[in-house]
Amino acid sequence: MAVVVATNAYREEQAARAVSGAASLVPYKVAFGDGTTLEGIEDIALENELFRVDPDDVSSDGTILTVTVEIDYSDTGDSPISEIGIYADNGGTDLLMGRKVFTPKTFTAPDRSVFTAAFSY
Repeated sequence: MAVVVATNAYREEQAARAVSGAASLVPYKVAFGDGTTLEGIEDIALENELFRVDPDDVSSDGTILTVTVEIDYSDTGDSPISEIGIYADNGGTDLLMGRKVFTPKTFTAPDRSVFTAAFSY
């Protein structure tokens, strides 16, 4: 499980929604890319996005929000992946909740991997 630091844009939007009484943002897409620049709270997108998939599971336990997705060779092809980003739908605009860089992983058929990203509040 990778601990993902929430971006400032996500934090600010969640705070504004709390004050206004609007519904909280929820993860709706998980993006993968091959960027290598370390993640930061000012990120607004992946460094080099390759594809997006729907999360398989979104859950919370106390102050931890967890997003899980399984991908395989049909998603990645021959491209190595090295970054993951979680996006929320902010009224028709994608908002990067957080991003994590990891050691590059290359898939071959029939490889599959489960990625779990956790946000701590």
